[in-house]
Amino acid sequence: MIYIIGGAPRSGKTKLAKRLSRKLSVPIYSTDKLRIQVARKTPVSKIDLMFPFNRMFDGDKVDECFRKYKSEDFLNADKVEASCLIEEIITFMKHNLNNNNDYIIEGVHLLPRYIKKIQLSISECRIIYLGKIDEHKILNGLKLNKDKKDWIIGHIKKSVSLVRASRMVSVYGKFFLKEAKKYGFKFLNTEEDFFKKLKEAEKYLVN
Repeated sequence: MIYIIGGAPRSGKTKLAKRLSRKLSVPIYSTDKLRIQVARKTPVSKIDLMFPFNRMFDGDKVDECFRKYKSEDFLNADKVEASCLIEEIITFMKHNLNNNNDYIIEGVHLLPRYIKKIQLSISECRIIYLGKIDEHKILNGLKLNKDKKDWIIGHIKKSVSLVRASRMVSVYGKFFLKEAKKYGFKFLNTEEDFFKKLKEAEKYLVN
């Protein structure tokens, strides 16, 4: 069985994957790792075209990234990268199913439009999408986060960047909500009762 967890950044995809992994003793594969592997094999001349996020986001200059680019710019970049990764994702899934390997795959690159095509050819998969919608609730959640290792909290110095980050999460959340509904997938809003929603998502994937 392949368990697919897609959705917006900061919606709980990785936490859900870890919970499910512990419960089922199934390994996790992140599309972020796949992205790095594919990018390393990509000719330098095509990197900016296939992986635009590389030039847009710098973990050491998060404030500058949020000042320079709009939420929609980040989302569009991830859409481009998703289109470049989908064949590798399909190959990975089929290889593991053919070898009777269960796997959890999570990531922002698992767009519903592509996963629907996978679902038509791979019956042994369970799918869910996570996201957050309300910018104010997202912002309040970011303010409460004190984790200095967090890729946003640990690198943002300006309060306006938190507002921009909240809008980005919301833009992604609305996109995945719309796409999940369009292609008939389960979507959970995790902005409230976060751990209760993760438990609900876990139950949905397992049962």
